[in-house]
Amino acid sequence: MPGLRVQKRSEILNVADCRHVGLWLDLLDRRIAQGDDAATTELRDALLDDFHQTVRIPETRGDCEAMRDLAALWTRVKEEDREARLSDLAGFLRSWLRPDDVDRLVGRGASRILSTIHKVKGLEFDDIFVMPSTSAFPMGRDDLARAAAEEARVLYVAGTRAKERMLRLHGEREAAWFADPPRAFTGRDESRFLNGNGAEIDLGWTADGRGFNSNPANLHDYIETHVAVGDPISVGGRGGGAGRALFHVNAAGRRTQVGFLAWNTGAAGPQSELRVATIVRFAPDVPPQWAIGCTWIYAVLVEGRLR
Repeated sequence: MPGLRVQKRSEILNVADCRHVGLWLDLLDRRIAQGDDAATTELRDALLDDFHQTVRIPETRGDCEAMRDLAALWTRVKEEDREARLSDLAGFLRSWLRPDDVDRLVGRGASRILSTIHKVKGLEFDDIFVMPSTSAFPMGRDDLARAAAEEARVLYVAGTRAKERMLRLHGEREAAWFADPPRAFTGRDESRFLNGNGAEIDLGWTADGRGFNSNPANLHDYIETHVAVGDPISVGGRGGGAGRALFHVNAAGRRTQVGFLAWNTGAAGPQSELRVATIVRFAPDVPPQWAIGCTWIYAVLVEGRLR
């Protein structure tokens, strides 16, 4: 549908955590250490060319949208403050800037957004359409009355997002929790989708040198230089880990394990269809010994149908 964008969980991440932005900030920090120069257009072009030539990641290959976004964000900072310096640009990128904020700032908006109530908390829209749910009520072992009260609070969040109108479609699940007293609904859909959320995977797996990740340093080099947003992810594993190991599939069809699903996410089903949502850098509580001089590690977040 033209103008429709699906909001992903990865979109609430800080942009500075994304691989290409983190590496761009590394380059800016090195340049600032030499001198906090004015953020001129000439310096922007020179530094972006340096970044393109020296940083070997998928985003720097060819005419990539991510590179154009870095240039556009520089221009935005300069428009806000004609005296802006490199440190101002770095500070802006490290502020709580989300990928959907970048879309707005560079003029890549959407007239319609498909999302969940939890993800749009704090945002506002002219019109809101709330679709019925087919999942079970209550979830887990919650008390019926307590679970119904939580559903009402979530619906209130949805209603307060609308500036003009809200249309709410009423299904069997909604009738069940709205009843007095509320009654259970068994649910009709056992499918599960991943949304590029770090909690859905074992974030520390790429740094763990045990088991099937015997050379984490090499794995990090592979993730940095070969794994791109949108690449296919297949699922495998053996024994207790069956259906939980995440494999990046390159253009030649070769599979390389780049992650592992969190245990509470569950295993993938035969209909799984996953892809790379984003590649992030994060700082573990204890930096791994092999990452000499580096305080962060990579993680590959995935999205799509799990089962």
